Amino acid sequence: MKVMSPFLALSLAASAATYYVDSLGGDDAADGLSPQTAWQSLEKVNKNPAQPGDQVLFKRGSLWRGSLQPGTGDDDRTLRYADYGEGPLPIIQGSIAADDPALWSEVQPGIWRTALPSWSDEKPFPGEIENVEWSRHHEAGAVSSISNRRDEMGRVITRLLVTEPSKDRQSHHIQWWGPICAPFDSALILELRARSKRPLRLQDIQIIKASSPWTSYAKGLCNTELKDEWQNLNILFIRTGADFAGDRKIHLKLGHYAQAGDEIELHILSAKTARRAGGLDLGVDVGNIIFNHGEACGWKKWAVDKLDKVGDYYYSGNEACVYLRYDSNPATTNRSIELAMAKHLISHGNRKNVLFENLALRYGACHGFGGGSSERITIRGC
Repeated sequence: MKVMSPFLALSLAASAATYYVDSLGGDDAADGLSPQTAWQSLEKVNKNPAQPGDQVLFKRGSLWRGSLQPGTGDDDRTLRYADYGEGPLPIIQGSIAADDPALWSEVQPGIWRTALPSWSDEKPFPGEIENVEWSRHHEAGAVSSISNRRDEMGRVITRLLVTEPSKDRQSHHIQWWGPICAPFDSALILELRARSKRPLRLQDIQIIKASSPWTSYAKGLCNTELKDEWQNLNILFIRTGADFAGDRKIHLKLGHYAQAGDEIELHILSAKTARRAGGLDLGVDVGNIIFNHGEACGWKKWAVDKLDKVGDYYYSGNEACVYLRYDSNPATTNRSIELAMAKHLISHGNRKNVLFENLALRYGACHGFGGGSSERITIRGC
């Protein structure tokens, strides 16, 4: 039997609410206020941030995949995330299962690739982001300018001119800020025209929070090389982050690859949402592969042609997939394959006075607990 310390009992005496989460028997349509009406998913917890003095309790013996985005306490009231029930500690697991043989295909002799993402159920994106002007930011000696004009339908054509990159060539030294985006579930597809005076590929494309701490919401993929003539292309934004309060904007970082004299123009024609129809949700880096719960791990390489030994793997951000060196389909040889994602398992940036207690965190490829500008974060028994 667990006994709560007097200090903790006092700090929680004025709790606004206690929420229960059960991955097996819960229901996100319930109120979450008792074990019998527990919520089920991390997404429900993330979309309903707890308030100072609240408790969020995860049922022992349960497992959730993904990242926890906690609420915050205040100067006087602790927000607590902990456990309830009997059995092993509740698990927050930062990996994606890849143990289905249908998810792997041999693309070269001995080189296996996870299924590429595919999309369906395309619908027009709410709002008129094609009509919004863009802005730019530069720092550390980088110099750039921006102009916006409109086509006959009122859609914005934005032009970025780089006069001088910074000496240190850091990505954030030149930033291109686009329209505010409404939330979406899985993916956003931008259809646009683009050109660049110098041939190049757009890199570091995201949708992020429009203010500190600049939280990532979606990663943009664009495999088309821009040239000095207009061409049509798509940018696919795969959602990678939880919902958050505040605006989210399209954002490009160019400071690490832009050159003096670069002139790039973008012209959004339309936007639509889509849902995942196939493939794995690999919008962020795969930092490790865990075979059979730790019997073996992958060895990360930086190109497909460097995959020399069994277990070597390469994460392709442009394709959102993994290439793995294996003698046969890895999912027929192993009973478990977990792709560890490069995300904080619990992201407590900009939070204060939060207690995390008796939670098991595993199979992440970033920090178990991470985030800047936080105060009085207590981790106990995790």
